[in-house]
Amino acid sequence: MGTVQAKEKHTMVRVPVEQAPLLDFKKDVRVDRVNVTGLKRTKDDFIKPIVRELFHATNFGDVLVKADKVHRRLENLECFKNIEIFVDTSKGPKASPDGIEVTFDVTEMNWLLGSVNAMAGSEEAALVVGGRAPNILGRGEKVQLEYTHSNTHNTNMALSVSKPLVNMKSNAKIKSSIYQSNASFGASGFNEQDRAANIAFEFNSAPNVHHTVLWEAVWRYLDSTTRTVPMSVREQNGHSMKSSLIHSITMDRRNKPVFPSSGTLIDITTEFAGLGGDVGFVKNEIKMQANVSLFKDFVLQGTLQKGLLSEYSDNKTSHICDRFFLGGATSVRGFEFRGLGPHEDNISLGSELYWAAGLHLYAPLPFKVFERNFGDFFRTHLFVNAGNLGKFDSGMDYRDFFKQMVASARMSCGAGLAVRIGNSARFEINYCVPVSVQQGDRPIKGCQLGVGISFL
Repeated sequence: MGTVQAKEKHTMVRVPVEQAPLLDFKKDVRVDRVNVTGLKRTKDDFIKPIVRELFHATNFGDVLVKADKVHRRLENLECFKNIEIFVDTSKGPKASPDGIEVTFDVTEMNWLLGSVNAMAGSEEAALVVGGRAPNILGRGEKVQLEYTHSNTHNTNMALSVSKPLVNMKSNAKIKSSIYQSNASFGASGFNEQDRAANIAFEFNSAPNVHHTVLWEAVWRYLDSTTRTVPMSVREQNGHSMKSSLIHSITMDRRNKPVFPSSGTLIDITTEFAGLGGDVGFVKNEIKMQANVSLFKDFVLQGTLQKGLLSEYSDNKTSHICDRFFLGGATSVRGFEFRGLGPHEDNISLGSELYWAAGLHLYAPLPFKVFERNFGDFFRTHLFVNAGNLGKFDSGMDYRDFFKQMVASARMSCGAGLAVRIGNSARFEINYCVPVSVQQGDRPIKGCQLGVGISFL
């Protein structure tokens, strides 16, 4: 096996990997040395486990594949702002006849970084001010502080510490945070204050399959927004303590996160609350998306979401803030935010079970307004959304219940314009027509605006 050399700058004629003049990718080679230059505070023993797999390459094509994999792992450390790869023939008295050297030239991030960002959802916009200290001890440790303030006076302050576990080849990371949030849910008649601490373990079990296992303790305080809030909401006011274990798995095989033309997304979350505290329930939720390219940038997208919350003890219960809600520009379109499902005095109560589905047709603009690259930010949009909320009691026949959930489903359709924001979010303006509405719902016929990351 060859040598891992860090920190030392080498004088060599270095050829960037994308310009490497070795056209025979099946040619047998031996990696004699891997150099990592540009390290300052980063420790050698932190980098060596990542780059060692290059020594298992047997031909030049394998070297390129493994070098790209190492490059992605180095990027995921969030320690470097620039990483370049160079390949050169091995030189020196110990050089092999077919030996090569691979060099990663890195530029470390500054000790302290700050950011100011804006984010938006279907009902609010927020300013996020943060600071972080990456790679603070030289082994990928990161300390981050963020403060969020929205136009609806919702606030959140969070302090987190994370560390990647480089000896595991699954992009594993351990993270812990404490936070305090204040949020108002006027549509449901309550304000919520959370003070929480959590610890999470993240890893990939396969390519594009990401797991998060999280334990969280939350001290919650609920308070009514007005004196006219119905008793069914006011009786839940006060303090509660939730201690829960959460596992989420995301299988994302789409070709891109916004306006994908192919691939599927499956997101499954299971929460078990009751490991201490006075709150106890089991909550399962699954979200699925499939994309099929039709012709000339026309994409048909189908989405399906389901959720079920079940209480398992008479001594521990759930609260309104634990329930599912539907309606809004990022949910079932054509309804107000939380405007679908059980209501009392115009207050949305949510429910313990829901399903929602959508069928979408995305297409490019019907006429050429922008150049090709800029036009990729825009899509026209036709959609049909449907969904329902309900509560399943143990004495009910489940077949009759699910027939009722389908028969009383709400539905809407419409058309609009979707605009990509960065690589993860989008903005929509749609004209919505509610097709099926039940008593108590709050439908919207006309224009509806929405900004977010996750849409039905």
